[in-house]
Amino acid sequence: MNSAIMMKRQKYASTITKKDYLGRIETILDYFYSHHKHVGNHKTHTRLPQFILPNQCIVTGLDDRPGIKLHAEHIVPLAYIRKVIFEEIEKRGKAARKDLQVFLVRSLQVMMVERDLAKALDKTKLKTEMPENWDYKMGCVYERINTMYEALNIKELYYFNEPLWLSS
Repeated sequence: MNSAIMMKRQKYASTITKKDYLGRIETILDYFYSHHKHVGNHKTHTRLPQFILPNQCIVTGLDDRPGIKLHAEHIVPLAYIRKVIFEEIEKRGKAARKDLQVFLVRSLQVMMVERDLAKALDKTKLKTEMPENWDYKMGCVYERINTMYEALNIKELYYFNEPLWLSS
């Protein structure tokens, strides 16, 4: 990894520990579960995870082209994460909890992407959905971002080898 990328990575690094991270994942799951049970899925706020687990704690990669403005983009849209949680709780109740914890650990990550790409993404169904036939248990969590970058033939997307919270 070159020194410029290392410096960018440090900018987004945090002091979160693995134990703290997993506790915050539990809080997010409890929030979505509780609101589904007591309020209904249409009233649950999708941005709450940002307050429990700030974006800088979950940065997993960045667009490394010089001179572009970056935007924090969830690799799996929060609306989609909420939808999966609602559907699984509806089907399986609390038995879905372990699978949903794994899903949140895999999918609740942020890529620092080009701001214009994020705006283009927001004009498609990928704003709130994953690509068609994507499986939340086994699918590549980067597929949504990769789809947009491949469509624009951009190759400078850099993925970190591990989540920042694990390496700090």
